[in-house]
Amino acid sequence: MSFLKNKPSQMELYPVITALFCGCLIISNILASKTFSLYDIILPCGVVIFPLVYIVGDVLTEIYGFSLAKRTIYLGFIINLIAVIAYQIAIFLPGTDPATSNAFSIILGSTPRILIAS
Repeated sequence: MSFLKNKPSQMELYPVITALFCGCLIISNILASKTFSLYDIILPCGVVIFPLVYIVGDVLTEIYGFSLAKRTIYLGFIINLIAVIAYQIAIFLPGTDPATSNAFSIILGSTPRILIAS
């Protein structure tokens, strides 16, 4: 029964679940700029990981209640907004290699629209 003594409480897991939610949200928004074909359907790569965002949000609501889940969703949006602002600043800074700067701009330049859409 010694394994029960080291069992984390529910509130100790809240920051971990919140970090998982925010990380999956940002990753899925970055992946949304690339598409793939599934039979005849063209889908953004973000659909691979975005369902995990919903599952984690549902787990948060069930375990911690609507209030903490709503706070986590707002936190995810704010962190995503900060990431998009950082991407835009990096795009506008002059790069040393034009090819790399152009590729960076193509991939992360659409993140403001993806943020609004998500």
